[in-house]
Parts: sequence; C-alpha cells; structure tokens
Amino acid sequence: MKYVMTKSIRVFLAALVFVAPLLSASIEVRTVAKAEDLPEPFCAAWRSGDILVSDGHSLILVGGTDRALRTTLNLPTASLKGSIIGFVPAGKGLANALIIGTPALVINSRNRYLTYGSLRPRQEQAGRAMSLECEASYKDADGRKASVKTSYRFAAGSGRIEILSTLTNIGAKPFEDLGFYLYFNVQSSYSFNPYDRKRSPRLNFRVYQ
Repeated sequence: MKYVMTKSIRVFLAALVFVAPLLSASIEVRTVAKAEDLPEPFCAAWRSGDILVSDGHSLILVGGTDRALRTTLNLPTASLKGSIIGFVPAGKGLANALIIGTPALVINSRNRYLTYGSLRPRQEQAGRAMSLECEASYKDADGRKASVKTSYRFAAGSGRIEILSTLTNIGAKPFEDLGFYLYFNVQSSYSFNPYDRKRSPRLNFRVYQ
C-alpha cells in the first residue's frame, strides 16, 4: 500500500506458522561462530555472527552480519542483517532458504532497501518467549527522514514467528506516494497439480510459484 506519511504508521503484521503447537519449553539464543554451533545444517546461508534461536522443536536463524541478500537470479539487493534466513522443525533433516524481514521503502516506484543497524534480543516470560528488536533509518537528499523498528517474537512450543514492523517519519518533511514492505522470498519454486481424472476431472490445471 502507499501513503502520505507525516507521523507514524504500523504497516505490517504477520504470523509465520511451520509446525503445530507443542508443549511449552524454554528458548535458547546464541551467536553462531562455526558450523558446529548449528545443531543441524538447516541453512546454507549461515555466517559467523548469525543468531540461532531454538526451543527444541523449531530452529530459527537470523542474519547477524551485514552481507548482501541475493535474489533467485543471484542479484544483490539488500542486507541479510536482521532478516530471518532459516526456519525449520528441529530433527527432521530439513533445510530452507527462507528470507523475510529486510525493510524497503518504495518512493517514486523505486525500491530503497534499508539495513538494520542494531539487533537487540530480549527474554520474556522467564525464558519461555523472546523478542528480537531491529532498527534501521532512512535519510535522503530531499530532507526526508524515517526510522523502521521491526520486532520478531518467538514463543516456545508455538512453531511460529510473529513479525511487527513500524515505519515512523522522524523529519519535518512528509513522504508522499510512499510504499513500505518487508522483503519476503522463500528462495524456492513450487508447482501444484490437483488433477485427478476420476475424482476431479474439471480440475485440469497446474500452478507454479
């Protein structure tokens, strides 16, 4: 969506669900320094300095260093710092290349990707939940200024990530015809073919993503 922004707008709220809710556990957060720090090889994009979040049921990896995000066409676009770069059920031998969280402003139909400058983990509910708060800023030659605050919340045993991002105009000049989003790409391609000649003869199509 596009706005004329003079103050603050909350523009994105999402829940990402991968596994069914499980019994509550405690959350462990640690910084990855070497491959052996990962309980299993579930994210090929990991680098030293990334943040691992685990409750024994799910594995989540957050980019902890400033490095280029590359599209499926191998083109650099933004930074992986502060983005979710891996999220799988633990112990299933699965891996993915999920990317979600890089903030982007759209001004005059042009994407302006921002880089999070700070990442602050915060424990909640005696270790049964935690939040990771990320902040980024924007400033241009026209005098427009903005800040982005994104929060990822992980609750032990839930198998989900709650994501909330707020864009705030911190300058005197308004943003006109503004778009804002958090980058999302599963970095994978899928096809779906529901055709069954006997049970569903009319559903003769395929869907690709």
